[in-house]
Amino acid sequence: MADSTQQDTGAGGGRLPTSLDGRVALVTGGGSGLGRASALVFARQGARVVVADQDAAGAEDAAHAVAAAGGEAIAVQTDVTEPAEVEALLAATRERWGRLD
Repeated sequence: MADSTQQDTGAGGGRLPTSLDGRVALVTGGGSGLGRASALVFARQGARVVVADQDAAGAEDAAHAVAAAGGEAIAVQTDVTEPAEVEALLAATRERWGRLD
């Protein structure tokens, strides 16, 4: 019998978790468009979400949308082309939730 918390990934086999309860997800470009939509989907699946974006206001707005939907999120302004900013992003993630899944 299949585990109800996993789904078949199709061709090639393998299984993916269908619930992200307790996981920590990081979404770059999370302040708008597909990134924002991804952040909301991860939150609906139970993940705590780090919304990273160059646009601080967009990241904050997306994090508030996650919270309004019942999830947990933090916003971190980040330019992923700058290694020091990526390190700061990871540090903020670890500081808030202790890890990144």
